[in-house]
Amino acid sequence: MRPLLTASAVALAGLVGVPCLAGEPPARRASTSVALLAGYGFQLDSVLASGVSAYRFGFGTRAGVTLPCGAYLGGAFVTHTGTNVAGARGGAATYVSIAHASHLGPEIGFDFALWRLLVRPSVGSGLLVSLGKTAVATAEVSDDHAYFFVAPGTLVAYRFGDAFAGVDLSLPIVPAQPSKQWAATALLTLGTTFGGSSTAR
Repeated sequence: MRPLLTASAVALAGLVGVPCLAGEPPARRASTSVALLAGYGFQLDSVLASGVSAYRFGFGTRAGVTLPCGAYLGGAFVTHTGTNVAGARGGAATYVSIAHASHLGPEIGFDFALWRLLVRPSVGSGLLVSLGKTAVATAEVSDDHAYFFVAPGTLVAYRFGDAFAGVDLSLPIVPAQPSKQWAATALLTLGTTFGGSSTAR
């Protein structure tokens, strides 16, 4: 998996770097974009069998700059509501299970324009924080971790004026874990662009 991730990152870096270093006259000015994100994350490990997921509904924000050559440099933060499960017997809580995940980091990608569509393949990376706790009666176990993650993904959005709306698909992968904390996320995105032009070359 690690060689595959490395190859993907190198391929995307080449996709971004070659047009930007070609020395061709820019077709537009650089532009800045900001967007809100909201959607769902599907955790891809056996923890789902217990009904406890650190992902599920999530929301966040993204901001970045698209260079004149079409290269996108930015960052994103997404936090997921995860799972809060509590059981009670005789009016007293007997067990609690909590799991949440958030990730923050930079992104690199490339903007393509297809008619009025914005298509942006990208790779993000950074810090994924997983918070978990399980308590049964008076016994309590915490399961808090911070991981490095890599997240290949694609944004597909419809552009109307300076605004855009669409869906962001990504796969946060934790190389340090064989499958735990991996998730497929689908987030609706609504944003706007400032300066330059909202179309890519």
